[in-house]
Amino acid sequence: MGARYNLGDMLLRGGTDGADALCWVTSEADPDRWPVVVRARHGGGRSVYECGMTEFLVRVLRADFDECPVSNATLWGEGTARLLNFREERFLDEGVDPWTGESLDPFAGL
Repeated sequence: MGARYNLGDMLLRGGTDGADALCWVTSEADPDRWPVVVRARHGGGRSVYECGMTEFLVRVLRADFDECPVSNATLWGEGTARLLNFREERFLDEGVDPWTGESLDPFAGL
């Protein structure tokens, strides 16, 4: 990671199932110019990606980097994904598909 970025300039924006932190580097005044930093899990280092967060996520879904930039490759090359926020995760715990409202139990109603 270049010397021009320091930890104080990083704004945590998200995380992965693999415990990587996705951050914006906020040292530029224009948020459209904030690059993405992936802070690897367990102190594995940092990598800077000179694109915005939306472009970064699209490139992960399209496998459009030389290698997967995060430690969990679940979304790598998937093409599309759906967001499930932390408030809606309870539906999965309750056995309900959060997008359809239907039971995840294939034997429900039999």
